[in-house]
This record gives sequence, structure tokens and C-alpha cells, in this order.
Amino acid sequence: MAKSDTKSLGFAPPLLGSQPMRLPIIAEGQGWFALAKPAEIGVRPHPWDPTVPNLDSALNLQLSAQKRELTELGCELIASVYYLDPPISGVALFAKTREGMAIWRNAFGSNQMSFRFVFATRGDGGNREARQSICDVPLRAVEHKGIMAASARKGKKTKTLFRRLAVGRDGWSLWEGVSEYLRPHQVRAHAALVGLPVGGDKLYGGEDIPVFSRAARLGSVEDAPAQAAYSGPAIHLMNLQYGVADARQTVRAPLPTPLAGWMRRLGLKLPGVK
Repeated sequence: MAKSDTKSLGFAPPLLGSQPMRLPIIAEGQGWFALAKPAEIGVRPHPWDPTVPNLDSALNLQLSAQKRELTELGCELIASVYYLDPPISGVALFAKTREGMAIWRNAFGSNQMSFRFVFATRGDGGNREARQSICDVPLRAVEHKGIMAASARKGKKTKTLFRRLAVGRDGWSLWEGVSEYLRPHQVRAHAALVGLPVGGDKLYGGEDIPVFSRAARLGSVEDAPAQAAYSGPAIHLMNLQYGVADARQTVRAPLPTPLAGWMRRLGLKLPGVK
């Protein structure tokens, strides 16, 4: 796996908003690299996200200006491999050569990749004892609403496997959703359809994110003003697997600090993560 000396990429305002931003390069190989995408930033332009800044556009603007970080990374071009909903943080994969773009987009279109999401929900899927669920309901885009909806007649085939990872306080639990192909809003829509709507995801009926007072954070019983511990849907694309059989490799994006902190307050511990 080829490596450069570039460990992160910077974005000056207004490329990704009003504040400067620097995103870590979490993996890199021949013809590609992956960034840890924050929530509320898009990967590529999409009709449902007309006002959301996106990495594809920001990176290509900088490449056209011959930004040193990108030329040192060996970028001939920059092309996202898949769309990821702006509210979801996690692994964002980009091709940096024409050959890389052809290889990775073919791998994505041929179901040679696996996407593992983790999310918090207050739903129980209709059965509090259930530890896993499968949703293969076809989904269609409802363009005027900017959502995906179930449709056996007009929907496109897709499947998400759900598995419970942990049970926390106040009815909250931590789940993973895994799919070999990724359609817009797929995991969020499927989670809602099986009774596990993502916390904070108002578009698909998720419970509001609970707030915590400063006193509660410090272990005190005294009253204190409450504030939101995390904003937006509590979902993260943690792992991307690629390759075949024994040659499978994994790109991992760590949980964003605010989301990890909120999960800890609810007693939601991700297995294998200290």
C-alpha cells in the first residue's frame, strides 16, 4: 500500500463552511485515499443537498489550483466512489487517478465492498429481546420530499443486516447496520422500517437526542441548565471493507468525539473500543 507524507488535508473558508477545517487521511493506497468525513458535510453534490458543502467540489477546486497537499498525494483527479448522506460521519473514499476511479467504481457497483454503520436508537424493532434483523425492502426516491420510501413495485433492491451491539440507559441501544451496496438514506430508511429509527433522525422518525445538564455530566444531583450533547442523527460509517476472500482489508474511521461522548453518557459501549 503506497504512502505519502501527507497526513491530513486542509480546507480554507468558505470551501466547507465559514470555519477552516482539516480532515485526517485515514488510509491511502495506489490510486485512492480515504478521509474521515464529519457530519453535515457532503461527499458529492446531490439534488437533495443543494446548500450543503461537499468534499468532491472542495477537493477539485483545490486540485485545479495545484494545492501542494494534493499534488504531493499524487492526485491526477479526485472522484468520490460513493455517496454518503451528509448527516452521517465516517469513511469517505476518493479515487485520485483515472485507473483508480475505474477500479473502485467497478468494485462499488459490483458489490465488492461492505459498509458497516453504527447507530443509536430508542426503538426495539417490536421485540426487546431481538438481537438482529434483516431488511431487504426495495426503496424508491421520493424526490419532492428528499427521502427514500418502501416500494415493492417501483423500488430498487437493497438489503441491510442489523445486529444489536449494546444496551444502554433509558431505552437506548447501540446497533450496527451492514450492507454490500449503498443507496442514499438506505440504512436510515431500513432502520426505521424495522422499528429501529436512528436517534435524532427527524426525517425518518427517530427519537430526539436527550440533553444533559452540566451537573449530570459532573455526577451532581443539583439542577443545572441542560444542553444538547450531540446534534443530528446518531449514526456513523465506521468500517469500509474491500477486496475478496482472504484478501479483505478494512478502512476504519473512529467515532467523532461528540458522538462518542454522548454514547458514553447513555452507557452505550462499542465492543472492542476502550
